[in-house]
Amino acid sequence: MAVIEEDPGLRARIRAALAADSLVPADPHTARPDVCVMSWEATASHAVAQLRWRIGALDSVPLVVVSRDPTPAAVRRLVREGAAALILESDLEDTLPAAVRAAAVGLTALPAGVRGWAEKPSFSHREIEILRLVVAGRTNAEIGLLLCLAESTVKSHLSSAFRKLGVGSRQEAARMLLDPEQGLSHVLARAAENGDRGSLPGLNRNPAQP
Repeated sequence: MAVIEEDPGLRARIRAALAADSLVPADPHTARPDVCVMSWEATASHAVAQLRWRIGALDSVPLVVVSRDPTPAAVRRLVREGAAALILESDLEDTLPAAVRAAAVGLTALPAGVRGWAEKPSFSHREIEILRLVVAGRTNAEIGLLLCLAESTVKSHLSSAFRKLGVGSRQEAARMLLDPEQGLSHVLARAAENGDRGSLPGLNRNPAQP
């Protein structure tokens, strides 16, 4: 096992947590490890490939990622691209040894609080219709007119969809749905099967408008 960590404080915590469970890191330059542990500020703009680039030739070694505050999008991407385990920095001492042992035998380990994020979110038919109109730049009032819904109902569906996506705004939602690396294009594709319901002439099409 190897620890690849530039921050000395976090590196000391990782090593101490491993040592407390009789796990001793090896020098990756002198011995090929069976697991690699490293931290990652998990944002949607990063990927496992970039982590692998940082550790050079260890491209086939199971990767245990320590993250301070991962987003749902980041967790989905990490798992999709092959990270063996993800642990939260706040729980490092309690969870790292078990995650390393799981990764070493080919298992995937995720914290209970983020486990559901690893799967693609499942949306209701109405949420899909509304998300598609958000991506098209429609405001809540316009969506209500198009779908014959009260604006408060639109907001309720959007809040539910935002929770599933792990975002806090329509801009973030649109950006995530349009990002091919997020693997969520099926949401827009499913909505498109029901026809174009966003064709009210002259309406604003800027997703940034609240």
